Amino acid sequence: MAEKFDLIVYLLLIGAAIGGWRKGLLREVLIFIVWIPAVYAIVSIMINNFTPTEGLDSQSQASLKYIGMMFLGASIVVVIADYAFIKPTLRDVADGSLLMANKVAGLAFGTARVFGLIIIGMAMFDIYARPLDDVKIVNDSAVLSTGKHMAKDFVAYLRDNNYITNEVTMYDYAEEQERKIREQYDDIMPTGNAGIFNLGKH
Repeated sequence: MAEKFDLIVYLLLIGAAIGGWRKGLLREVLIFIVWIPAVYAIVSIMINNFTPTEGLDSQSQASLKYIGMMFLGASIVVVIADYAFIKPTLRDVADGSLLMANKVAGLAFGTARVFGLIIIGMAMFDIYARPLDDVKIVNDSAVLSTGKHMAKDFVAYLRDNNYITNEVTMYDYAEEQERKIREQYDDIMPTGNAGIFNLGKH
């Protein structure tokens, strides 16, 4: 499974490199500038409105869906801005002797930009879904295990600078279900039910 994720990441980076080569550095930089407020808005909205104070499973799932919708929306905005304004403006800017240098630099910058977005996505997963240290696929993956350290550094930066002020407490689903069952027994039998759950432990 980890190999499949590595393949997906490699394909994304190859696609980013090809796109960067075709766009060139100037377009890549302007696209990046458009991405800055988009990503900032995503992270800010998520932290301010969707950070759970308790690790509720449904809340985490809703957070992940919201992350996906926000990134999709930001991508649409960037594509529209690129083709409507950026590309026509820069069509004749970089040519002649600058053409090859512009394309090579665009390849490098485009690849780095997409890799950075992957790191931010992993950081959001670490905050809202599950700690990356507990995800086997990430730890088994050659690419994602490297990105994990960068993502966790980003999360640490957010916490150290008080962009995230409350901890996300995840919980074990089976343990949570057992707690609910205990509460139900407490309502039915207010006393003595502690021994029911300890019978198999003696």
